[in-house]
Amino acid sequence: MKEKLKNLYKKYESLILYALYGIPSTAVSFGGYALLMDVFHFDAAISSLISWVGAVLVSFCLYRRFVFKSPPASVKQKFHELVQFTGVRAGTGLFETGFVWVFVSRMGLQPYLFKVMASAMSILINYLVSKFCIFRKEKAAVTEG
Repeated sequence: MKEKLKNLYKKYESLILYALYGIPSTAVSFGGYALLMDVFHFDAAISSLISWVGAVLVSFCLYRRFVFKSPPASVKQKFHELVQFTGVRAGTGLFETGFVWVFVSRMGLQPYLFKVMASAMSILINYLVSKFCIFRKEKAAVTEG
């Protein structure tokens, strides 16, 4: 049984770590939003933007090192990864907003169900693009060699 669990973990390691390391970035997003709104009395949209930026930076650092185990890189390469990572997050944020707008605002469907569906699709897209495009291990060998 122990060996079976170990094999399952190895098979799904990056997915498991992605979920676990998503917790701190979620905390930064919601905690930062609440702090900026309730303590510092920032506007809701400004609070949301600042907390989103903080969450993306935390996600980038944690995912790069612990989930996708991206090899050491130059500052230029890390900056390029950060730009790609942020661009994908911005793109999936727009996708999520558009998805909710179409299915909830325009079609009048169940708001929480469609928000969860949109979020799940965004998470999947973010994971796949991060794993196969932004932090792929072969890329480092190509750029260094």
